[in-house]
Amino acid sequence: MENTEITLNGTDWSNLYIIDYSGGSGGEKMCDFLSEKIDGQFTIPKSSDINGCAIDSFDNLYITPLLHLANDDINLYSGYNGKETNGLFHSEDMMKHNLKVNLINRDKDIAWQMGVGTQDEIDTLVMDTHFSKNYILRSHRNISWSSFTNAKVIRIYPWVDSHITYSLMMLKRWVQLDPILVSDLERFMSSDMAKWATDNILSKTPDKLYGWQRELIMTDNIQNFNWGSFVDNSFKMAGTFEKLYRNESILSQSVSPTEWVFGTGDTPRSTVNAITGIDIMSDDITEWQQSNIDLLSEHGISMNSTKEHCIAYFKDYWNLNSIPCVTEA
Repeated sequence: MENTEITLNGTDWSNLYIIDYSGGSGGEKMCDFLSEKIDGQFTIPKSSDINGCAIDSFDNLYITPLLHLANDDINLYSGYNGKETNGLFHSEDMMKHNLKVNLINRDKDIAWQMGVGTQDEIDTLVMDTHFSKNYILRSHRNISWSSFTNAKVIRIYPWVDSHITYSLMMLKRWVQLDPILVSDLERFMSSDMAKWATDNILSKTPDKLYGWQRELIMTDNIQNFNWGSFVDNSFKMAGTFEKLYRNESILSQSVSPTEWVFGTGDTPRSTVNAITGIDIMSDDITEWQQSNIDLLSEHGISMNSTKEHCIAYFKDYWNLNSIPCVTEA
């Protein structure tokens, strides 16, 4: 019988490194450091600990749930499947197809066929085109990846102390101020809603949004625009992951976010080595881990801080640090 399974290199997915992680667990840095070790194709490191984000080999295709909002590549090229649907619910077969399409679109010698071929011709192109270099995929999907034969899967989900890693995410992402254009807002809402956001939410920070504000706007959660609720929901979500991953079968296959992000244990090194055959540790990683501890310390948070302490601090964050911010709208 003819083999109709989509593969990456012609045989399997052994040259694909998958980093499946929850937000705030250091998945971007894992991508950066691992990519350097394996010469991951098309990856771009995070520009700094605060600004920008790491880019994986597929231009973060499966980080943004809606593919058509992810990047210009989706809108520019043909061949993607299910781009209007939530990527979190794509089947593994659909993901395989889209990952191959993403790489094909980067190859000028064959990319043109995506725009002129029939669906059958595109499917054949995806099936018959192979890539032999190393690639990294970042994802928050939390699936088995079992059909990605021989892919190297690194899972980073919390099972203890999630409030500590999430506190770091609060500082590095949600309370950071970034530029925003009204035209960007209009990609996610009507012009009337964009004007409302400009008049109300941007009143204290013209042409800029804090990370948490951007998140609520771009996910159409204006009705839940409240900083206190955002903090509560964020830490609740982190705690949910903690409960989900407190079992032995998962622990043996996963990296501890707390140990990875803060360098409090050696299991990340041994786990990644067991999965990939690579010793990922370096002086750069050690410095990054210490800088994370130092950043928390600047805000009165330590490895021993309780969840209640962290939540209370962030709920009063703007007052404690005398920062103007629209926290309700």
